[in-house]
Amino acid sequence: MTRRPWIIAAVTFAVLIVASYAHEIISRVPAYGWLHSHRPFYVAESIDKIGGAAVCLLAVWLMYRTGLRGIGRELGLSAPVLPAIALKELLGEKG
Repeated sequence: MTRRPWIIAAVTFAVLIVASYAHEIISRVPAYGWLHSHRPFYVAESIDKIGGAAVCLLAVWLMYRTGLRGIGRELGLSAPVLPAIALKELLGEKG
């Protein structure tokens, strides 16, 4: 199946907007206000971060119709970690 670059760009842009405004969207739900007043702040505040990540994963899955490994590959998360750590240590990078 051929992917059109403009479709991928449009979906990526839409997901970026939704993820950026996730807090404003979720804060309009009455249960969010209740959660803020009855639980520690980080419980309610983490919902929009998790929701934004879920929207990103859903978009990648919908665009590429792949499994969990395919999503990781498309997001660049399947590369080996040890060579990156070794290179960082070799170059003496801090952080």
